[in-house]
Amino acid sequence: MSNQFVDYDSYLQALEMCGNVTVVGEREVPRFTQLLNKSNQFNLRTERYTEGEISDMLDNPQYSLLAFELKDKFSDYGIISCVILEWQEKQCFIRSWVMSCRVLKRGVEYMMFDRIYQLAGEKKVAQIKGEYLPTKKNVLVKDFLDDLGFDLDYANEAGEKYYHWDIAKQPMQKYFIKEIN
Repeated sequence: MSNQFVDYDSYLQALEMCGNVTVVGEREVPRFTQLLNKSNQFNLRTERYTEGEISDMLDNPQYSLLAFELKDKFSDYGIISCVILEWQEKQCFIRSWVMSCRVLKRGVEYMMFDRIYQLAGEKKVAQIKGEYLPTKKNVLVKDFLDDLGFDLDYANEAGEKYYHWDIAKQPMQKYFIKEIN
């Protein structure tokens, strides 16, 4: 279908995407855990979790678990992106961020980051921290945080990259997804 459009943005608009970022509850734990453990290409840190560990985080104010659900005019994809935020003193650490490869390059990442940014503002933290820890399979997201606009703190010879985002800086809202209320 994308070859019928003059530019990629027109294609994305034509998909009539609707999405929603929600706080994870017990009902979503199995799919959330599955996506965290099976996603390799779009996985910044490649940490794996059990359903019990995820359930424990639900009631811990040190963590926020977010899920992104997406529909377009062709399909209801359900939960396709998962984020675990860890609230540390004056900062938000993106402990895990994964996305299904079925929906790459749809703008989901911008909408998800916009919600992370909003939550960080609500919690009055100064920075959002992120990391890229390389594996053989996650090269796809090697420059992801750079592309979002994060500032690189440092990179090492192993290919690990450490970033921050100052809350005073506004994120790019580059998505064509209508929010589901």
